[in-house]
Amino acid sequence: MENIFLMVISTITLLVSILFLMIYQVFELFKRDKILDLEQLKQQGLTIVECVNCHKMNVLEDQYCIFCGEKLKENEQ
Repeated sequence: MENIFLMVISTITLLVSILFLMIYQVFELFKRDKILDLEQLKQQGLTIVECVNCHKMNVLEDQYCIFCGEKLKENEQ
């Protein structure tokens, strides 16, 4: 009886640990997705603009800011 109880507790702990690891990896992926290598993006021919709402650098071809969701506009200089 005691062995069954330990097996159930171990299985639940394992499942919770796997779920936590998956959630952690998803959050890390979203966090890394917002880090832009501006020089490499410029070399690829993409247009880099500053968001008028949050003032962070974005790729104009994305159409919307990856940080705040505001529609991007090309700077008129």
